[in-house]
Amino acid sequence: MKHYAGIDLHGPNRVLAVLDDEDRVCYQKRLRNELVQIRGAFAPFRETVQGIAVESTYKLVLARRRPDGRGLPRAPRPVPALPQSSGLQHTDDPHDARWLAHLLRLGLLPTGDLYPTAERALRDLLRKRSQLVRQKRAVVLRLQSLLARLTGTGFSLRQLQQLTPETLLTRLPLPEHVLWVSRSLTVLRCLEEQRHQVEQTVRPQGQARGGSALL
Repeated sequence: MKHYAGIDLHGPNRVLAVLDDEDRVCYQKRLRNELVQIRGAFAPFRETVQGIAVESTYKLVLARRRPDGRGLPRAPRPVPALPQSSGLQHTDDPHDARWLAHLLRLGLLPTGDLYPTAERALRDLLRKRSQLVRQKRAVVLRLQSLLARLTGTGFSLRQLQQLTPETLLTRLPLPEHVLWVSRSLTVLRCLEEQRHQVEQTVRPQGQARGGSALL
């Protein structure tokens, strides 16, 4: 008999559900995120489990196969966000775990790949760059909006970067506005500097990887 497992993850614990090939619940229990408990729960199904459907989350590190070979019987595949059927009336953890196992049994479960450990640092740095770009854009939009209201003039990014304290004193009516804009310009320059530093680190590594030239 074949078995299919679904795991609904949370901070200190997880709900494990195991279904057979006729969709009957063979095992269901809330377990702490401890490898000993998880291995013990999977022991009866070690030879028959066909797959483990796990939510896509950083907590997967607790479920991955350990270097000493004492991990789970099969390496888990992360599952992206997947809406449940509108006809289902339950959304608690045990039902979520069974739903994942059910979709896995039917072959309807989209899966992802665990990002290689050696490349996660570069990925995280690229995410930081994206965050800096979003923050910069937010600052620019706020600056453009305020200056348009106060001066009746639209400012491009280049024009914002060329503003000086002397220019602000002549174009803005109140010292409070001058301080607001000058501090925002300081933040903008800082974000630009940090983004540039990140790119200087990322670019050589990216160029050494196949496919990154397209980016």
